[in-house]
Amino acid sequence: MRTRTTLLLATCGLTLASMAQAMPWSSGAILSAQVMQTSERNAALEYWRLITMDHGGPELLDRVRPVLREMHPGDDAEVTPVDEPASLGGGGELAAALADLDGYFDDVERASRTPMCDFQLRYEDGYAVLISHPGPLRGIARLMVADSRRLALAGEFEQAAERLAAIMRLGRHLAGDRTLISSLVSISINGLTMEEGLWLLERSGGSRSVRDVLAAGAERFPPDDPYNAEGALRIEQDMVEGLARQFHGPEAGEEFLAALGFVVSEETRAVANEVRGMNGAEFRRQSDRAVDAFDLILEAWRADDPQAALREIERACVEGEHGALARLIVPSLGNAQSRVSRAEAELEEFKSRVKGNG
Repeated sequence: MRTRTTLLLATCGLTLASMAQAMPWSSGAILSAQVMQTSERNAALEYWRLITMDHGGPELLDRVRPVLREMHPGDDAEVTPVDEPASLGGGGELAAALADLDGYFDDVERASRTPMCDFQLRYEDGYAVLISHPGPLRGIARLMVADSRRLALAGEFEQAAERLAAIMRLGRHLAGDRTLISSLVSISINGLTMEEGLWLLERSGGSRSVRDVLAAGAERFPPDDPYNAEGALRIEQDMVEGLARQFHGPEAGEEFLAALGFVVSEETRAVANEVRGMNGAEFRRQSDRAVDAFDLILEAWRADDPQAALREIERACVEGEHGALARLIVPSLGNAQSRVSRAEAELEEFKSRVKGNG
């Protein structure tokens, strides 16, 4: 099986937003400044602030994970979901810990309502682009799902729905990264959120206010490529195209393998050695062939039988029909496409049910 290329996860730096221009300190000017700041604010900066704040961290998340598994054990589990986990009920220790984060969760909700979110990833770094925010954001989302259940058990159904709508907006912000890892984490976050949303809808007796809040949150995901998976594939293709600009000297192949930190296995040794021997001109020819393979992947993604089409591309890559470089860097995408397709269908079903159409 081909080695898959994965993005390196490490601390990601952000460029701070530009300072607002100085304005005369009249009441009208202050109001104008507030409006300008709201319209131009970058939610990513607020998310980073929230990630780095002390909000219980891994310890609290470790306490929440088993409760989430009680609430949503999965379709293949042989247990019945628990509607009222003892730790989330009145007097429960976890409920108290989550209640203490009420203001923190309100800040997450406010950040999620900001129209613009740009984590300013350095796509020009190619496969060395640093991405570290999806994991912490998924952790925050899980805490908020548990808090939504706590609120629902206390009869605060609309506030519980607001928590879930905020997670949906956060998930859509995350998908805006246009990297496959962010798209898949967005799918994971939204899948759990929609499950909890359907439970809340039933628990609230089909409350109209709950429906409206959940529907508004779900509408943040557009019907066309809601998780930005195709956008992520195009970015990955651009990264491949940019490789020839990064590695163009007489030892381009050697430098590429060193920069990527590629681990050579017995099954990839021969093709890695072939890439290692490439000079700049040959490396460019090989990267062009890999870019062409991505054109085929994008075409196959929405084919009548995408799985069969993607398997054929994978076979061709493994057998070297798209060149040695493509064998190393063009990922196997059948599982990802299946997951994205299933998630898109679940999202449309969720939208229909919260609107009362199913």
